[in-house]
Amino acid sequence: DWGEATAREMHYLLRLEAAASTEDSCYEVAEVVHRHFEAGASDARSHGNAVKRALSWLSTHFPERVTLDEMARAAGASVSTVVKGLKRATGKSCRRLLREMRATEARRLLARSDMDLKQISDMCGFYDQSHFTRDFRSVTGLTPLRFRRMSAPDQ
Repeated sequence: DWGEATAREMHYLLRLEAAASTEDSCYEVAEVVHRHFEAGASDARSHGNAVKRALSWLSTHFPERVTLDEMARAAGASVSTVVKGLKRATGKSCRRLLREMRATEARRLLARSDMDLKQISDMCGFYDQSHFTRDFRSVTGLTPLRFRRMSAPDQ
């Protein structure tokens, strides 16, 4: 809030003006700098928590049509904070994380079920089977069918 920030700054200026010596002035300036960096560290912790909330939300909502706005809202942060925070924390874009989560679930279903590719595609949040094949291959290096054949027990 602008009013609070202005009042806080005036408080610091009045304390600095009232300082009786150079040493007191230095102490007051050091207090302002210290409070500034404490606030920055608090923001960083808050951003870290937002990233954790975004990852948690994404891990449960990946089968749905996911938007950055929804993810940011669920994390309690801005889209920019979530996008940059996820990239910093994981080294991956939001799109890449979403692909990997969907591909991980698809691998599980391909290896442990006899569901057809269309069903798996739908359950994992892919738009269609072509999208499924393209994204699955980008993550695993294999097509879904090839993966299924490789993961099937020897007959």
